[in-house]
Amino acid sequence: MPPDAAATGDFGPIFWEHRGDPVAAIQRLIKEQTGEVPKAFYHKDVGFIDLVWGEPDVIVDGKIVKQGYGLAHIIQKHVEFQKDLTMDDVLNLQNLIQDSIIISQSDNRMVLANESYRAVVRLSWDSKKKTWLMTSYDERKSGSPINTTVNDEPPTGGSGFRPPLTTKNNVDSPANNFNDFFTDSSRQTNDAQTLADQQAHLQRSQQEINSFREQQLKQLYRSFEQQRTEITPAPHAPIVLSSPKKTGC
Repeated sequence: MPPDAAATGDFGPIFWEHRGDPVAAIQRLIKEQTGEVPKAFYHKDVGFIDLVWGEPDVIVDGKIVKQGYGLAHIIQKHVEFQKDLTMDDVLNLQNLIQDSIIISQSDNRMVLANESYRAVVRLSWDSKKKTWLMTSYDERKSGSPINTTVNDEPPTGGSGFRPPLTTKNNVDSPANNFNDFFTDSSRQTNDAQTLADQQAHLQRSQQEINSFREQQLKQLYRSFEQQRTEITPAPHAPIVLSSPKKTGC
């Protein structure tokens, strides 16, 4: 049996139906602009990583005055503001994460990295265990070192964010996880199934990304052809030269 589809946690609605499907998880949170998807990503040394919508940065006069977190922060700061990521990169987060290694770790966070990208994973929320993606960015293009700090206390609100509810879901505690649905033994079975689902979805996710890129290229090509047609001059009618009339001397 699946977890309660109507469950709500600290970050808003919990969209269990997209666990193990990174692209669908990202698209759903962008649509809803609230909530979270548990076990959206997977890394062999970290395990499952939740994706939360979170909060966007607060930007005043072109400067970030308050750092956000989660997918909202990644899109606003790194796609729209600093432009060190593209939406293709965001949809491809699973591949960026799984191709990275752990380069640093503390009690409440770890940093994953490959030759270009960084991902900061938090290991707690509100003093409880929770593994979730706080941010990701391209270090080659990022304008300054990322601020990886975030208050452990739940935020009280923000643009595109619903205030946390009193009930808290701890993904590592059988007593709270999935609304007391899973026992210790059933959690192990479910994790194995989720990993299998994750692996099955990776190929589909990559196919969706490739399809998206192909559609964009076709759209650009059609636009180019239309513009070229509009600026191509119409052919002129041929000019016929008449023979000069003979006149008498």
